[in-house]
Amino acid sequence: MPAGERFSSSGNAVTTAPTSNFNSAATSFSLAASTGYPDGTTGPFFLRVDSETIKCIGRTGTALNVKTTPTSGRGWEGTSAAAHTTSPTVNLVFTYTDLTLAPLQSGNTTA
Repeated sequence: MPAGERFSSSGNAVTTAPTSNFNSAATSFSLAASTGYPDGTTGPFFLRVDSETIKCIGRTGTALNVKTTPTSGRGWEGTSAAAHTTSPTVNLVFTYTDLTLAPLQSGNTTA
């Protein structure tokens, strides 16, 4: 994440599933439920689908938008972008990126 970029977090996000299959290049997809998921207004958030971590930048209802510039949000943090079906679970996750930027979000500029 660029310096100064804020990220979204939310408590009590439900475990859910994609509503349709999507390929490894998809920049949007929908969830069966989105209760507790951030909407991205305060910054990006991360999802885990199968073994892939995906950086999302927005949510409207159950529709998610994946980060596309300057780099793709697919295959984040050393995972690989992959095609997904409707069978895997989707979870909101706390990532290494979240952990390393948390001090900056709290105003601690020494991190």
